[in-house]
Amino acid sequence: MSKASQAALSLTLLLTFLFQGSAEAQIFKNKLKRENQELRARVDSLKKALTELKEASQHKDSIADEMIEVYEENTVRTAAGLSPEDYTQELFRTWQICEGNFVPYNTYDDTKMFPLVVKPGKAIKAVREGKYKLVCLNDNVHIRNYDRVMSSLEESFKVILPEKSSFEK
Repeated sequence: MSKASQAALSLTLLLTFLFQGSAEAQIFKNKLKRENQELRARVDSLKKALTELKEASQHKDSIADEMIEVYEENTVRTAAGLSPEDYTQELFRTWQICEGNFVPYNTYDDTKMFPLVVKPGKAIKAVREGKYKLVCLNDNVHIRNYDRVMSSLEESFKVILPEKSSFEK
């Protein structure tokens, strides 16, 4: 117990003794009880959250350790799933789904895919107006007026993103 805590406890005991039997003492004791219960609840909540974080961290560490161990034990190093290149975003995405860290999301409501061969004007308009949260632009070598379409797309992006991002500077 710190010196400050000891001093506060001593003061509390002294005040309780002085007010013993009076209405003020009862009010003071009830207030202390409520504050103590609130503090205990907060401490218990923090302990629970810390325990959950530790368990999650240990679980992730154990899976990562197991993956590294399997890789290091493999002498061929090219078998499926054992090469460092095989530890992809897809593997970790699947891992998160299996862990229950996934919330389904209906992408049809606010996303749109545009094949630039067929719908370059609609794609440019969708980018410029910001109608969708996600716009997928599929290009290929058969786009008519390729340079004009790409230039228009670039201008549309400049409208919605006038400032360069930190990695573009």
